[in-house]
Amino acid sequence: MHCWMVWVDWVLQDSWLVKDNCFISEVAYCRSNLNGVLGWCSNSLYAQASISDGDRQCSIEFSEGDMREWGERLNTLRMHLDEKGYSVFTPIVSNKATRVDRFLNFIQIARRSSVPAMKISQMCSALESLFSTSTTELTHRLSERVAFFIGESSEDKELIYQFMKKVYAVRSQVTHGSHINNAVAESTPELSLKMLELLRRIVFKILEDDSSSDVVYGDNEFIESHFRRCLFF
Repeated sequence: MHCWMVWVDWVLQDSWLVKDNCFISEVAYCRSNLNGVLGWCSNSLYAQASISDGDRQCSIEFSEGDMREWGERLNTLRMHLDEKGYSVFTPIVSNKATRVDRFLNFIQIARRSSVPAMKISQMCSALESLFSTSTTELTHRLSERVAFFIGESSEDKELIYQFMKKVYAVRSQVTHGSHINNAVAESTPELSLKMLELLRRIVFKILEDDSSSDVVYGDNEFIESHFRRCLFF
């Protein structure tokens, strides 16, 4: 029963790979069929999410095609993590947890928040988990690396770089305890949505491109070398 609950929890966690949503679950029920004997079991499964603007009550529709894509994305991601040694028993702060493990954990923390600015802050931490190798010039270096990692053209890389600078300005205010001014606050729902879409692109790149996967699973020296080559070659 516990294994089944873990799997259902993963199903809900990975729903964002299809579309932004606000699924909430308090109880899950399971029907068992052991040697022809039917039985029903229940167990608490508390899962909470809000969409990018913080709304927990909006109606989000998943079509039949969305459901199929959801299942495919779930299986692909969880098989990938299993191959990389993921375990529910490994603390996320342990050195045995991979960069990708921590990246996904921060995304789930972001999805639980109902404040777009806080979501942005946690999603920036997710990106740091993947690409950061030092704290020097963090905003510039991380913005640059994200742009190189998923940018498909020079123009696309420039747009991603400038976008990352904007979200880091929000993140800086949040993490240093400052209030968010009205002009910035009005833009955070849109920035939060675009940030989630960017993270989705990163996950797909990791799952679909072996060379990209090698980067985020590499050590600091390997990551430094990779992005240095991006700059000069």
